[in-house]
Amino acid sequence: MAEPLVEVRGLKMYFPIYSGLLRRKTGDVKAVDDISFDIFEGETLGLVGESGCGKSTAGRAILRLYDLTAGSVKIAGQDKQNWENRAHFFGVAAKAMRHILVDYARSKQSQKRGGWQERVTLADNMADSSD
Repeated sequence: MAEPLVEVRGLKMYFPIYSGLLRRKTGDVKAVDDISFDIFEGETLGLVGESGCGKSTAGRAILRLYDLTAGSVKIAGQDKQNWENRAHFFGVAAKAMRHILVDYARSKQSQKRGGWQERVTLADNMADSSD
């Protein structure tokens, strides 16, 4: 079986609650609590939920804009925690996202309306330049 482009395991993102005169930690807001999923080439994932349920926080945590409370995120088979800088991480993530964009754009190519033909061409050029 093919390796997933994005692999998320046990993702938790908690934010501390401080209170009192000395501002001691008294609890946590559990913004994201233990989510796991894979995204393979050609697949699309949609996060759906009520306002404030953690969709944006999950996305930011996956992109490692936050330090995770627990769990792991691998993009193109590499765990960002093992990388020395974010520039490398975002380069790998961008390459994976270009492949997703190309697949999506090609699926819309038959519609040929609303500028999709231009998007397909752009996506193809982006993917070709990264390989």
